[in-house]
Formats: sequence, C-alpha cells, structure tokens
Amino acid sequence: MRKILPNALLFLFLLVSIFSFSQDSKDPLGKPKLWSTLQKNASNQAVWSAYVGKPWVSLTLQEKEQINQWKELLKGNYETFGKVRLSEEWNVEEQQKLMEEEQKMELIQKQESYFTQLSQTFTQLPEHIADLRQNTAANFVIIEEAYKDEFEALGLSYTTYRSAHPKGEYSKEQWLKDVESKLLEKKQAQFKSVKEEIAAAWK
Repeated sequence: MRKILPNALLFLFLLVSIFSFSQDSKDPLGKPKLWSTLQKNASNQAVWSAYVGKPWVSLTLQEKEQINQWKELLKGNYETFGKVRLSEEWNVEEQQKLMEEEQKMELIQKQESYFTQLSQTFTQLPEHIADLRQNTAANFVIIEEAYKDEFEALGLSYTTYRSAHPKGEYSKEQWLKDVESKLLEKKQAQFKSVKEEIAAAWK
C-alpha cells in the first residue's frame, strides 16, 4: 500500500473540505474561533497559520493556494471559487502525481548525499600516508609499503620505485605523486563500479 505523506493527508483533507464548504458555509477545519477571526480579517497570515496548524513559511504552494480559495469564499466570490475548484490543479490524480514526484526528488537527493559520502570514503587516502609524506626522504620506504597495501586492497599489484628505476635517476617525490595519482584513479574507477551496482539495486 502506497504511503501518503502527512502534507498529502492535510491537502486531501483540505480538498474534501472545500467541496462541502460552499454547501454548509461552516469552517472547513472545524476551528470556529479562528474561522470567526478570519471572517473579519481574511488577510491575517498568522491566523491562517494557526488555522491550518503550520507555520506560514512551511506551507507548500498548494496549501497556500487552498488558503487563497478560502479567502475568496470568505469574500463571497463563489463564482471564482467554482471555476478554480473545477481546475485540473485540484484533481486528486494530479495531486497524487505531484506527491510522487516530490517523493522521487527526495529519494534522489538522499541518494546523491549517500554517494557523495561514499565517494569520499573510497577516494580519500589514509591519514597516515599524508603524515608520512611530510618527510618523504626519511619515510620513503614506509610510504611505499603503505601504497602497496592500498593497491593490493584493490586487487592490484604495486611496482616499487627500485624496480622501476634501479639507477635512482627519477625523482622520488615525483614518483610518489605519480603513484598517488594512479591510486586515486583506480579508487575512483572502483567507486564508479560500486555506485552503478547500488544504483541498479535501487531501481
């Protein structure tokens, strides 16, 4: 059974109320004191907020439009209300589609936030490597061991500096930069693969 958000329930309740309003002229939400105040001053946003039970700034466009219709009724503009009531904007099926779109967008935002955090986890280098890089000359061998562990964790082999440059003619600092760049590239590729698998499972 499809879940309906609290805002949706409120909207549907307001929608049902509006059809009965023109017939019995009673306040739609059954709050006579507040409704009486609104009959005297239909432009008071604070009273409207109290009437619908939500802060004005948190009202959706649909809820504010609903209030505007009630304002028309309070002013006696039944003809205007009748035209709007028949509009497709107030068709329940259309509202259901809007709710589904809102839920879809909310899910997409949550997924994007999750993937952002996951990307950071996959692509960032361990802190101890960054600490060791503060003194490359003294920690070079240890740094290489750390990078070797990182590559092996990805199922990849690591070629040491000594194997690649036995004469030591290549800058060790540049070698570590090259290794780090390659490692990040491999981590990003792995993240992309995992992301695709998760995204496919969510569909």
